[in-house]
Amino acid sequence: MKRKLIIFSFLLFTLSVVSQKSEFQNSFGKVNTENLDLLLFDFESKILKKKYPNQNIQNSYRSYLKDFFENKIELNKDLLLSGEKILEKNNLKFHIYNVIDSIWVGKSVISETNEKVLIAKYKHLNTKGEFDYMISETSQNDLNLKLEISKKYKKVNLNGKYFESLKKASLKSELLKPYVENMNLSGSFMSPLILANNILNNKVDLNNYFVKVIILTNIVYR
Repeated sequence: MKRKLIIFSFLLFTLSVVSQKSEFQNSFGKVNTENLDLLLFDFESKILKKKYPNQNIQNSYRSYLKDFFENKIELNKDLLLSGEKILEKNNLKFHIYNVIDSIWVGKSVISETNEKVLIAKYKHLNTKGEFDYMISETSQNDLNLKLEISKKYKKVNLNGKYFESLKKASLKSELLKPYVENMNLSGSFMSPLILANNILNNKVDLNNYFVKVIILTNIVYR
C-alpha cells in the first residue's frame, strides 16, 4: 500500500510539472518556445557535453554551476556566439531582456540636476509584441567601469511575455514561486552567484525544465 502511495504521488508530481511547462509554453508562444528550447539544446550540446564529456546532463549542469561559483569557468564570446545568434531569432532576447539600445553621458532627463550623468537607454518587447524603452541614470563616478558593466549585462524584462509566462507557471510551482517573487520585488535578476549557490545547496532537480531555463537566462546569457 505504501509503495502504491509513493507511485501515485510521483505521478501527480510528474503531471504537475508537465502542466506547469505547458502553461508556460502556451503563454510564451510557439515560436518563442521553440527558440528557447533551441537555446537550451545548443548550450547542452555545444558547451556542457564538450566541457564535461563523461557526465550526464544533470551532473554537467551541477559541475558547471560549481565551477561558475568557484570562478573556475569563463564562457567567452566565441563559445556563446551560437547561442547569441539564437537569441536574435524572432527577437527572442527582447522578450526576455531589457537590452542596451544606446548609452551616453549628458544632462539628466529624469531630474533637474545640472551635473552630467551616465544615461542608458534600454529596449524590450512588451506583452503585445511592441517595442518599449526605458531610461536609467547613474553618476559619472567610475565612468569607464560603469560603461563596461552596462554593455556587458542585460536587465530582466518584467513587461514581456517571458516574465508573464513564468508568473503563470509559478502559480502552480513551489520551485518557481520564490524566484519569480524575488524578481518582481527587486525588479532585477537574482545575483548569478547567489542563484548558483542556492541551486547547489538545496539539491534542486537539475533535470527540471524551468531550472535549466533560469540557469540559461539568469547566469549564462545574462
